[in-house]
Amino acid sequence: MDVAVPEGLSQLDRCVSRARAGDVGSAWNRGELNFEEFASRLATDVGIGIDDACAHMQRCCVSIRFFEHAWARACAHSMPQAIVTVNPDLFTRFVVPNHELNTGFDTIVTSWQEGTEDKAELCAIALERLGGSDSAEAMLIDNIEANVDAWRARGGQAYLFAGDAEFARSELALPAF
Repeated sequence: MDVAVPEGLSQLDRCVSRARAGDVGSAWNRGELNFEEFASRLATDVGIGIDDACAHMQRCCVSIRFFEHAWARACAHSMPQAIVTVNPDLFTRFVVPNHELNTGFDTIVTSWQEGTEDKAELCAIALERLGGSDSAEAMLIDNIEANVDAWRARGGQAYLFAGDAEFARSELALPAF
């Protein structure tokens, strides 16, 4: 069954990407705006109803696909692990339950809940929640080089994720904990 796409909805994804990269997205990531406030702003910008914007964003959360090799490594759960993410409340409200992330990870640390987009600070919070205190005992796997560098500057280990195929080839070279 084909579902009619509300006029302007095709523009929403581009608008979300632009907003996430700017001040409004940063405020959302830090928990200064909630999902409905963010969606309302975008709906107005692209000329669609807030209900349509919210429903579309929720559908996007459900349709997330994980990298095969990285996901398999995470599911092996061979060590205590956390999700540490710079993301808004949308992540906690829709991604986590739809993908049952809270069952596969020992803790989930999000920027919106902690009020910071500093990934290294979020990693330190995760380490503490996992019962650790030594950054050298924790590894960050991240696709942003600045985050990897910041965690290493705190004494942590880090792997710059450049793609699933590369991860599959190099995962045996990752330090064992």
